[in-house]
Amino acid sequence: MAVLCAAGAAHVLRRPDPAGPVPHRRPGRHHLAGVGWPTARLYPVRELRAIADEVFDKAGGQALGYLSAEGLPELREELARRGAAAGFATSPEEIIVTSGARQGLDLVARAVLGPGDVAVVESPTFAGLLTSLEDTGARVIGIPVDEDGFDVDALERVLARHEVKLVRAPAGVP
Repeated sequence: MAVLCAAGAAHVLRRPDPAGPVPHRRPGRHHLAGVGWPTARLYPVRELRAIADEVFDKAGGQALGYLSAEGLPELREELARRGAAAGFATSPEEIIVTSGARQGLDLVARAVLGPGDVAVVESPTFAGLLTSLEDTGARVIGIPVDEDGFDVDALERVLARHEVKLVRAPAGVP
């Protein structure tokens, strides 16, 4: 998949082949395969064990059953209650609980984009996001980022030339 960089040159992003060698490293380039996996020492194992024990005490084997595609009904109800108080979703029917960020990104991409639409993302970006956008047939344009977020000049050039349907803001930048 080619991701066009607003600063000029096109960059071809290649997803690593899990069975193949690590892509060649060149000076000035960073290999991002595996980025996004937290270190195991950050997992709250004791707390998760206590929560799992509580769930199994209450629900038994039912805790391992399948749920509706929208997510755990009790969680959706609580989110709707909090959403009403905060001024967004007010009923569980307005809420979908995903199994992870990637599923949420995929749902948004499929709902918003179609073949030929333009999506703008930070560059570099999450490979899973590229797959979700690519699957819609959208054209993906990468915008360079720095510690303050998007390169505003590059973003303005893209917005002047394209009707952009989706913008994915840089992760971790306010």
